[in-house]
Amino acid sequence: MSACSGVWRSQCQVCDAWSSDVICADCQAAFAAPRWRCARCAIGLPAGLARHLQEARDAGRPAEPLCADCRRQPPAFDAAWAALDYGMPWDRLIAAFKFHAAAELARPLAGLMLQAYHRAATPDRDPPTLLLPVPLTAERWRERGYNQAWELARRLGPALGLPVRDDLIERLVGGAHQAELSGEARRRQVHGAYAVPASARSALAGVHVVLVDDVMTTGATLAECARVLKRSGVRCVTVWALARTPADGGRIGSAYCAPS
Repeated sequence: MSACSGVWRSQCQVCDAWSSDVICADCQAAFAAPRWRCARCAIGLPAGLARHLQEARDAGRPAEPLCADCRRQPPAFDAAWAALDYGMPWDRLIAAFKFHAAAELARPLAGLMLQAYHRAATPDRDPPTLLLPVPLTAERWRERGYNQAWELARRLGPALGLPVRDDLIERLVGGAHQAELSGEARRRQVHGAYAVPASARSALAGVHVVLVDDVMTTGATLAECARVLKRSGVRCVTVWALARTPADGGRIGSAYCAPS
């Protein structure tokens, strides 16, 4: 790291250019540009539909995007957004953050999530009450040394003036790494894997909870958490993900339609 004119500079984690940011502005513009996503499952929408939605919004018409699968069978959570598509170069950085003890990446990655939040938020949106990181088993904690979802959530919460709790939902049982499993296998593995402690129910009654996670692939884990939380009295569950697996990589939505 070097200093110039009092500003500490390091190499961008994406392109290796010298930058005052861990991820330089050029890489953020090139690889983290906003895009239209399904409002329910955060899957990226194709260019043709995105143009249709943007034209509707520019003309003052309602433009809430939903993929065909979410219109047909909505997930257990009520809404979702993601800052990025899970792909080059973010897959490499997220893998380092998640599996290789690169906890220092939590701050810049949470910063990308904050940018996405401010783009997505609207004044009439039901404001969230608190943030909950998706929990890990004790075994995964020991493997990684930290919960990557907590590292993101604890940076998002103070920036947005929202409390962050990691004691209101817990993972009871583990299993194989999710990346090794198909969508159906993921759903089987997470069924019954999460629980709300009895002592947490009063804190959850009637509130709008945000589940924070690093990568949303099929949505199976988040849907199971949402079901458990709603059975415990939560009014609304929104998902905030750092990255969303694209449409050709395993996800909830498989087809798209323009809003009627």
